[in-house]
Amino acid sequence: MQVLWITGKQVDGAVSSPHYPDFLKGVEVEMEKLGHKIHFIFFSDTMKKSAMTKNNFFYEPEKIEIKNTDKIAAKLENLYKFTFKQAYFPDQIQVSKYQDYRKIHLPEKEFRNLSHLIPRFLYLEKVIEKSAADVVFCDQSSEVEMEFGRSICLKKKKMFLRQAELFLGQGVFYQQFEFGKEVMALPVLNKGVTMPQAKKFVDDFVKNNRSSYARRPRVPVGIKSYYLPRLLRFYRYPQFVKLALISPFLFIEEKVFKKLYEDKYDSSKPYLFFGFHLPTESTISLRGLPYMTQLSLIESISRVLPIGYYLYVREHPDWRKHFPFSYLKKIKELPCVRIIPPKIPISTVLKNSRGVLAYGATTGIEALLYGKPVLSFAPNVYYGLHKSVGYCSNLFELGAKLVKLVNTKVEKEDTYKYIHKMLRSTSDISLDAGTFLSGEDSKNKAQIFTKELLSSIDYLKTTKHEKFES
Repeated sequence: MQVLWITGKQVDGAVSSPHYPDFLKGVEVEMEKLGHKIHFIFFSDTMKKSAMTKNNFFYEPEKIEIKNTDKIAAKLENLYKFTFKQAYFPDQIQVSKYQDYRKIHLPEKEFRNLSHLIPRFLYLEKVIEKSAADVVFCDQSSEVEMEFGRSICLKKKKMFLRQAELFLGQGVFYQQFEFGKEVMALPVLNKGVTMPQAKKFVDDFVKNNRSSYARRPRVPVGIKSYYLPRLLRFYRYPQFVKLALISPFLFIEEKVFKKLYEDKYDSSKPYLFFGFHLPTESTISLRGLPYMTQLSLIESISRVLPIGYYLYVREHPDWRKHFPFSYLKKIKELPCVRIIPPKIPISTVLKNSRGVLAYGATTGIEALLYGKPVLSFAPNVYYGLHKSVGYCSNLFELGAKLVKLVNTKVEKEDTYKYIHKMLRSTSDISLDAGTFLSGEDSKNKAQIFTKELLSSIDYLKTTKHEKFES
C-alpha cells in the first residue's frame, strides 16, 4: 500500500517540536517493515532542514509557472466540485495578519487574488499520481492543501483519511468524502479496555465531577529560543498591536460591562444549554457550515423553544476575550435566552439541564455521561454512536428536533456501551508536534501509531458504514 502524508505548514521540527522529525522517520521505518510505503509532502520550507525521512516531496513554487490562472481555477472548481475560497478560508482565519481574533470574517482583499493556490493544487494532484497513493492522510489542521487533498481523492476514488483529537483528547481516525460528509474508523485498537472499566470511567466521572481528560505533557521551551522570537514577530501584525492597545479595555469589559448582561443562574427552570464555541477555530470555520454564525443559530433556537423552556448560554471561561460586549448585548435581546456567568461549573450546568446543544464540543460527551441528551449541528464523535444524540441539518426541522430532545431519556447502558466502544477505538497518540518528548518517545509512538493507522485503513476498507451527512 502507498500512503501520502500531507504535513502541516506551521511545524518546524525545531524549537517547540524538536522530536517530530524522529516520529515521522519512525512511521516511515515501521511502514516499510510491514511491507508498505509512505511519502511525505511539505508545502513550506519549515521542515526542510530537520526532516529525517527519505520519501519526501518539497513544494517549490518558483519552479511552477502558470498562465490564465482564473480560467484554470474555474475549470478545476467545476471538475472537482469545490471552490478555492471554501478551501482557503479556514486556513487563513487561523494565520492571516488581517484576522480579527473576535470575528469569523476576513477582509475581501484576502480572497481577491487566489492565483497562488492554483500551482499548489496542481502540484498535489501530480504528487498523488506520482506516488501512486492509495491513501492520502493528514492531521486535523485546517490548511488549504489538506482540503485540496480531500477534493482530489474524492474525484480519483482514493481514501482521504484524517486524525484529530475529537474524543476526550484521544485521537480519532476518520475518512472524509464530500464536504461535510465523513465516517469514523472504529477498529479495536485497545483490546485491554473492558466493559467494567468503561462503567467505572463513567461512574467516577459523574460522582467526582472530574475533568474528562488531562492535558498532555509537551516539550519545554526556553524564553530566548521560543518566546523572544515570537515576541519580535508579534508586532509585525496589526491585530496583535490592536490587541495590546485595547487590553485595558478588554479587562474592564470583562469585569464590568459584561457582568451587566449576565443573568442569575437558576437551576429550577427547565433549560437547554449552548456553550459558545471559539469563533475562529476549525469547529466553526471548517466543520460548522451551515451554522458558522453562532448568534444566528442562537436566535433560531430561541424562536422555537418548547413551551416553558429557556436557553442558557455562556462564554467559555478560557476564551472570554473572543466575545465582545456587543455580542452579548445582541443575545440579551433574544426572548427566553439567559446569559449565565462563566464561573458556574460546567458540571453544574450540564447536570441540571434538560439537554445540550453543540457543534462537536466535549460538552456533548460530558452531557451524555451525566445522562443528558444532545442535539448536534456538525459532524462529531457522538452522533450515530449513541441513541440519545440527534442531528439537525435543516432549521425547518429545529422545533421538532428540540421537542424530541427534551423528551429523550438517556439510558445509562447506552452510555456505557458508547464509552466502551470509543475507549477501545481511539488513539492515545497525539499528532501535536510538541508532544513528542524525546527520540525514544517518538520511536515508541511511531510503532503504535503506524499499527493504528493501518488498522483504521483496513477497517474503512472492509466494514460497511454510513456516511455522516452534514
